[in-house]
Amino acid sequence: VANRPLTTQMRTEWRAQGGETVIWLGCTFGPGGKNDANDTAKKWAASVNLSNAYPISITLKPIWELIKKINADKGLQVEKYLTDKWEKDASSFNPTRFLKLTPLISKHANVQKMLDLIEKHDGFLHETRSKAQQWIDTWWAQTDYKRNENWRTAANEGLDMLESMTSKIRNGTETVEDFKSWCKDQKQICQERSTRHWGAGGHDSAESNKVQADKKKFVQSIIDLM
Repeated sequence: VANRPLTTQMRTEWRAQGGETVIWLGCTFGPGGKNDANDTAKKWAASVNLSNAYPISITLKPIWELIKKINADKGLQVEKYLTDKWEKDASSFNPTRFLKLTPLISKHANVQKMLDLIEKHDGFLHETRSKAQQWIDTWWAQTDYKRNENWRTAANEGLDMLESMTSKIRNGTETVEDFKSWCKDQKQICQERSTRHWGAGGHDSAESNKVQADKKKFVQSIIDLM
């Protein structure tokens, strides 16, 4: 086995609080029998007094326990006064009206199902956009250029809608009521866009109308989950 230089390092850290901590500066922490840490610890411990002690553990207790050590009767009076007051305050606090919290869409029980539907429809729209783009890039389909362009635009509009929908779900401030209202508006927009009649016999809007109709069904599925 080839000899290799030792690269391992070890660090020891000491901390002292209270007493005359400067005493530790005289400790050499030498190896083996030369380690004077124990002797230094004894010297430091002997330097601790009430004026320089440092609390390392604190227990909270009622103030009447302190008073009792000085005046037992006064301590009992303080104990009775405070315990009676706390009991009275507790019994008198009996609210009948509470702050009504507005439900957030991010906390909805079906939020994961919504996100799953969004992801699924996102895949469909990306595939649709890709198909439309392939036809746009095909030289022999130039006579249908406007039809395919409208098709691609419908897919892009849908992707923008999904991005906004996801943001509203995840932002943590959107209420269920507001989100549902927004979804209904999007559904109405899809409905209007799915009935367009572009080109001769509606030729230029045939594919885009199908995409808009599918988006309308998707939005309704999100609404149904609420």
